[in-house]
Amino acid sequence: WLAATLAAARGLRQPRLAVLLGAPTAFGAFLHAGYLNYMFGLAGFFVFVALRQRTTRMAPLARNALLAIAGLALALTHIVAFVAAGLFLAAEHLAQLLPSSDDPTRPGLTARCAEIGRQLAALAPALGLVLAFVVTMRGQIPVSEVPHQAWPAGLKSLLTAGHLFSFQPLEVLWVGPHAAVMLAGLVLVCRMRRQPWSPLSRQWATFTALALGLTFLELRSDQGVSLSERMVPLVWAGWAFTVAARLPQQSSAPHASGMRWLLAVAWVSLAGQCATRIDA
Repeated sequence: WLAATLAAARGLRQPRLAVLLGAPTAFGAFLHAGYLNYMFGLAGFFVFVALRQRTTRMAPLARNALLAIAGLALALTHIVAFVAAGLFLAAEHLAQLLPSSDDPTRPGLTARCAEIGRQLAALAPALGLVLAFVVTMRGQIPVSEVPHQAWPAGLKSLLTAGHLFSFQPLEVLWVGPHAAVMLAGLVLVCRMRRQPWSPLSRQWATFTALALGLTFLELRSDQGVSLSERMVPLVWAGWAFTVAARLPQQSSAPHASGMRWLLAVAWVSLAGQCATRIDA
């Protein structure tokens, strides 16, 4: 997970901050619940992101062939990883439609539609695999057996940071500093609102918004598994990557002291979380 996150964050202005803020998810509740294929799927998603960023100059046919292989690998690992990859591709196109998008390399409408068609064709085998899995697994446990909840499971998990801690009460102490770093990053990003957004920061912000939208939906499989709850770590990681892509890179830039404090608190919080798990 950490190696994949670092590979995906290398193009950001503050890659260390993105890795530190995303790292608690790797040691969170889903790992202790034994959802290993889900955790490997999320790591595979970050490998997918790194590949997308490093193959921008590759020939379209070769890049789409790589996309087809990556889509099959993610679909075989976990369905949420495949959905996340689809959201990232959608964010890649939607971010270029924003009014503030000034990327000189962005294609026109016709070229963009053609590229979307090629990507859908490349992902068709993986999409067929996912649909076959969903159809095969339908009807094993009726959805009516799942108790009704006033709040969507994904939104509740996001608001309570339930994905960051599992069975150790002391872990809750380390959720606070990470939430504080996220809020501080939001403040710094808002104070930089007049500065232009980079293509990566727009893409990650769009991805975060799309993933957040899924947490508002009470999506469940026929086995009662909350798919929206599985999107919460991606919302957390997406926001961390957005902050890391938006904040200044140079140590002499404005808000540099705030950046040092963010990194320090993130390090302490991660160390405390790991110490709590080791002590357990």
